[in-house]
Amino acid sequence: MRTMKRNEISSSNHKRLSKKVNRHGSTRINRSNYILFVWSVIFVAFSFITISIIAIHFHLPDIESRDVAGIQSIRKVDTNPAKSGGQFNIDASRRGEGSKLGTIQCDENVSSLISYWNDPLSETDRNFQSPFWDNSSESNALDAKTKYLSFEPDPGGWNNIRMEFEIMFVLAAATGRTLILPPDHPFYLLTKDSKEKHRSFQDFFQYQSPEYENKQSGSGGFDEIIKTITTAEFFQREIFESENYILPSDETNRTKLSAAINKCDIRLKSPKSCIVLYDFLAQVAEHVPEWHGESNCLIMDDENWYHADGHESTMLKHSDEVNQFCAGRTPYFYNEEIYNARLLHIRSHSKMTRLLVHFYAFIYFTDPKVGNHFKRMVRDRVRYSDKIFCPGGKIVKALLGEANGADGGYSSIHIRRGDFQWANMRISA
Repeated sequence: MRTMKRNEISSSNHKRLSKKVNRHGSTRINRSNYILFVWSVIFVAFSFITISIIAIHFHLPDIESRDVAGIQSIRKVDTNPAKSGGQFNIDASRRGEGSKLGTIQCDENVSSLISYWNDPLSETDRNFQSPFWDNSSESNALDAKTKYLSFEPDPGGWNNIRMEFEIMFVLAAATGRTLILPPDHPFYLLTKDSKEKHRSFQDFFQYQSPEYENKQSGSGGFDEIIKTITTAEFFQREIFESENYILPSDETNRTKLSAAINKCDIRLKSPKSCIVLYDFLAQVAEHVPEWHGESNCLIMDDENWYHADGHESTMLKHSDEVNQFCAGRTPYFYNEEIYNARLLHIRSHSKMTRLLVHFYAFIYFTDPKVGNHFKRMVRDRVRYSDKIFCPGGKIVKALLGEANGADGGYSSIHIRRGDFQWANMRISA
């Protein structure tokens, strides 16, 4: 009989054990399943953290500085509508002097179920003056002419479009520019309506409307904070009448531009092409930054932006914070060159200059009070319109009614297992 070596014995025992495990089935570990399990745990934890952050950001703090004690006191407030009769039990004193929870114009009372914004704004926010509106340097007098911000809507889905619009809103609000609203155009994946395939930002976000004209707090929309103008109005005022910007000499492009200022298509060969319009604005604008959300970050230092060596002074004082915020991205600094541009155009439709990032991850204000103000402005004034919130509130109200008497009421969570469009990015359940 041949004597088996130690490693042969181990191998033999391993094979017998494997057969035994396979026969019983439950004790065999599949490596791919194990990896999937680990990623699932990480994803769930990340989702919980994200939801907690969103809850704090939207429902809780109107904090004007880094008030840790204030945050801790706010967290003690129970904001679960299922446990409070379907209403957010938010401490009114934390909203700021003179403000209260906003309401929704609807044929049913749903405001307490889904409203999270302040309306009217707090006294502090109403009286806020951005430090980036005026040029404080003695060598440069303030240009009295209106300054504009134009941009190209993101080519992606709605949430990508929304994220980019929030960046434009903050830029316009912080720098005192009039935001040029793009012409109505097809939004990606939102063209199923056979009657009308062109949309505007006013179709989604709360905006000035007749029913708000007599409301003391204003429109309750983004145009309450920033001045806006349509592309057609901009062309009429600055090109057709004042001739501050000159149309191209080519008759074909002149015709396309005139046709695209009210409604345009994202096709170069269209007789009313958005692409031709975007290219024209980029050509005539005094400043066209080459920002990219994944490669760059924008630093806004209220103390040094108007100095020639402002970025050096900023880095001397805030280098650690800037480096931490940018996380390897190249910083751009708001300065006099950007300020002096009468027309600032953002080429965010282009792949090379796409701003696929949240405003609070792209723009860094060195003064946290300034940054917190603009976060509140996005929360309070870049919100969906009443015509969207009203039916949404009715659904929430109906679900809470169905759950009446149940332990914990009704709660829900959205877990995204990847991209809906690209199948290879989906994670199995």
